[in-house]
Amino acid sequence: MTSTKHALIEKGIFVYIVIYLLYTQFNKIIPFSLVVDSRIIAFIYSALALFGVLFLLIDAFGEKYIFRVPFADLLILFIIVCVLSTLFNYKYNFIDNLKTIVWTAVQMLLLGSFVIRTPREKLKGRVQIITNLMILVWFAAVIVSLYQFIFQIHWTVWMPDNPRITRQGFMEGRLFGVFGDPNYAGGIAFIMCVFSALNIRWNKNRLLRCFYVINIGLQMCYIALSGSRTALLTGSVCIFAGVLIYLLVFPPKKLELFPGKARKTLFAFIAAVLGVVAFFGVIRVLQAELIKIPEGVTNVKEVSLEREDVEENKDISNNRFHIWADGITIFRSTPILGTSPRGHLSYAEDHFDDMYVVEKQYSLHNAYITVLACTGLAGALCAAAYIVLAAGRFIRYFFIYDGPRTSCNIILPLFLIALSIAVISCLSSLIFFGNSVFEVMFWMSVSGALTLAGSDMSAIIREKPSVSYRVVAFLTGFVRKDKASGQ
Repeated sequence: MTSTKHALIEKGIFVYIVIYLLYTQFNKIIPFSLVVDSRIIAFIYSALALFGVLFLLIDAFGEKYIFRVPFADLLILFIIVCVLSTLFNYKYNFIDNLKTIVWTAVQMLLLGSFVIRTPREKLKGRVQIITNLMILVWFAAVIVSLYQFIFQIHWTVWMPDNPRITRQGFMEGRLFGVFGDPNYAGGIAFIMCVFSALNIRWNKNRLLRCFYVINIGLQMCYIALSGSRTALLTGSVCIFAGVLIYLLVFPPKKLELFPGKARKTLFAFIAAVLGVVAFFGVIRVLQAELIKIPEGVTNVKEVSLEREDVEENKDISNNRFHIWADGITIFRSTPILGTSPRGHLSYAEDHFDDMYVVEKQYSLHNAYITVLACTGLAGALCAAAYIVLAAGRFIRYFFIYDGPRTSCNIILPLFLIALSIAVISCLSSLIFFGNSVFEVMFWMSVSGALTLAGSDMSAIIREKPSVSYRVVAFLTGFVRKDKASGQ
């Protein structure tokens, strides 16, 4: 492949990634879904799927970056398990399963290879393009949502792809805003705070820095008003991990007053705990002050942030324990290959028609239980092995490795984004088998961070080409020789 052709393909893949990211982000904004005709949405999704498969094939027969993704063999094996599960459960949502497998391959391999295929001198610029575009979209959406809160605007709407009613504006003690789910919106709001902090560190322009600070403030306001315990949990875990890692990797001079690694770690741990306490303190102050604004602007006498669904529900999990128990029951009935990626409800309707998830038509509200139920032990073992290996590399990089960490200023935010989505996925069915902005961001972030960490530790980690890379290289090389000999 000529250098010009290679450069054009790489630019095309970058443009594809940007469009895919922004489109999935816009799809979390309800007015966008209402304004844009469903046929146009279906066409765009089909086009994205088509180009995704095309770029996968071009790469597989070209530079083979998709086979250089960290732990690519496990990801490919997981995709193969999904195919086998779909064939074994062919009567359950066969076409939807095939679509899901395509998106899974695009996310794990094509999007996961973003950092590998991007020249190091262009990486910072491309990350800034992506993060700034996403910040602008969510900034505008949060501004409109806060306007709805101030003037106490609210309504409900039926979405064509959702059997349950969709709330908009401020109602039932929480700010839905222009989003369909305040838990997801709150999670993305926190990620936008991470993006803004990254750009503050990279940008020297004072006006832009002021904008990022304002954006962090507005996103925190939305989190405070969303009533999302998921967002609070995500923020707490990521702030704790971020402060702890930052102080250990980039220790300030004051830490020199604490001789010994154990004392420095203890100091960093205490600072991380204080960071979490400060986060909750800011949220509480914002809640107390923000509810006063509508009272002074509108005729509303009192604004309450008490959620009826939480106050009246004695189950702290908000029925998730019941849902997860159903997921385990489904897994136990088909433990090897599961029900297929999109088949858990259809399977449950056939075998457990009185199940809670069947009655409510719920997802399993946990990514890891979803993998267990939908792909059985075969898929769960692949996912678990990937998680263990990824966690092991991050632990080694942040806490054990003593060499130079030249890429840590980008690895840490990417790691925190992946961690935040992994935490959200404990309470929602994300990461696997979805096609939202969360899946896109997760696989780009986790693979990017793992790639850069491996590069920094290349002196002690000597990775061999993946088995899949060697197999495809052998087969494509054989085909080329055969073609050459036949001419």
